[in-house]
Formats: sequence, C-alpha cells, structure tokens
Amino acid sequence: LGLGLGLIFRLGNFHLRAQTLNEGMKAFEKQEYSKALQIFSALQINNPKDGASYYWMGKTYLELENPSQATQIFQKGITTLPKYGLNYVGAGRMNLLQKNTSEAKKQFDKALELTQSNNVEVLTDIADAWLADGSKEGLGEAEKLLIKAKTLDSKNVFVYTSLGDLYLRQKIDELALTN
Repeated sequence: LGLGLGLIFRLGNFHLRAQTLNEGMKAFEKQEYSKALQIFSALQINNPKDGASYYWMGKTYLELENPSQATQIFQKGITTLPKYGLNYVGAGRMNLLQKNTSEAKKQFDKALELTQSNNVEVLTDIADAWLADGSKEGLGEAEKLLIKAKTLDSKNVFVYTSLGDLYLRQKIDELALTN
C-alpha cells in the first residue's frame, strides 16, 4: 500500500510539473512574459534538473530583448543538464545574433548529436534560428532541417508554417503557398 501511494504521489507531481511547464509555455505564447518567467523560475526552484524550464526562460528573455540574460539562462541550462539539446539550440541562436556563425553551428551540432537528429522540436527551433538570421547560408540550413522534420512528423503545423516562411523569403511562391 505504501509503495502504491508513493508511486501515485510521484506521478501526481510529474503531472503537476508538466502542467506547469505547459502553463508557462502558454503564457509565453500569449506574450505574458512576466507570468511565464515566474512559472519557469518556480520550476527551476522545484526541479533544477528540468532542462525545458531553462530553455523556455531563455526564450522569454530573448523576447523581452534581454540577450545577456537569455545567454546566461541557456548556459545555466547546459551546465545543469548537459544532455538536454534545446539549451544548445538557445545558445546557438544567441551566437547567431552576435554574428558568430561558427560557434552557433557547434551549438546546433551538439543539440542534433544529443537528439540523434530525430527530435522535431530541436530541428524546427534550429531552423527558426537560421530563418531569423536570414542569410543565404542560414536559409539553406533551415530548409535541410525543416525537410528532415517534415519526414519525422508530416502533420506538424509548425514545420509547414516554417517551410512557408522559408519559401517566401526565397521567393518561391508556389512552394510557399503549398506549405
């Protein structure tokens, strides 16, 4: 009986954590950045080994145009949980913003290595960083990543939205309209 209650308690905590991370992500999507930061901070206090809370907090600081804080959070996420790929994506994005393409590629490659290039979120977030960069090289990198993501999850709306954005930037109207 004691073991069963302990398992239920642990599963309940997992559900609460996942729900809270989801709430933070929803606050982020609604541009309620102060609320999102509060949620991600609480997650880090309650579970400092949760890599997702660092990633989303870094993204939030980036949206608040605080790149130095975003960089610190991504690095803290990497230090705390070095096997969580998305914090490397965040660090790579920060390197792209600083025009340090070679370091960005190293960070992106590490994220891809950790996920064996099979994580759609990692693929699409790296592609998004390259799209934001806007360079010819970046658009080429984004296209490769998005095509890979499309093969892994052909129903992912974000993949198609990103492909449409990519093809608009490349002025390939026919493909932009079909993605």
